[in-house]
Amino acid sequence: MPRTNLHPDYVTEEEMKKAAAKCEDMDTAMLIRLLFYSGARVSEILLLTPRDIDFEKGVLKLRALKRKDLAWKLVPVPTIKDELQTFCSGKRYNKPLFNISRQVAYNHIRQAFLRIGIRNVYPHLLRDSLATNWVLRGGDIHRLSRMLGHKSIKMTQDRYLKYSSDDIREEAEKVFHST
Repeated sequence: MPRTNLHPDYVTEEEMKKAAAKCEDMDTAMLIRLLFYSGARVSEILLLTPRDIDFEKGVLKLRALKRKDLAWKLVPVPTIKDELQTFCSGKRYNKPLFNISRQVAYNHIRQAFLRIGIRNVYPHLLRDSLATNWVLRGGDIHRLSRMLGHKSIKMTQDRYLKYSSDDIREEAEKVFHST
């Protein structure tokens, strides 16, 4: 049964896949997948062109919009590299993949998640979700911080690592019942 949180802390990979599958068009489905798997800001993804993608390695070259000391950041998305290559076939090499505004992206994402019963999902929540899922699955926080383009690991810890009460309860049970 789908959850109907009014303010989810993050979405799971399974929820993201369900929402993408319910999209009315392939562009929105790919936008959701890119935001989730890259942890990029919606503005960074909306500037992405096929020229900025290394399809062989599954790496995006994104403009680092929030960092004055960093022009570009390289972000791996190996999970969807083949799907992304198919999506880009027929797209103009130096034109953005998505010809929409941030507000339109917000509305499409919100609608996709509403179709599976999850409210108040917005583009930046997918960035938060990548970070949370990364850590919950044992990913290295230092590498996550670099991937997100943060100057310090403290920013990653303070800003993007959100846990639901279920995650904390499960961890407490694991810690105290393992002895």
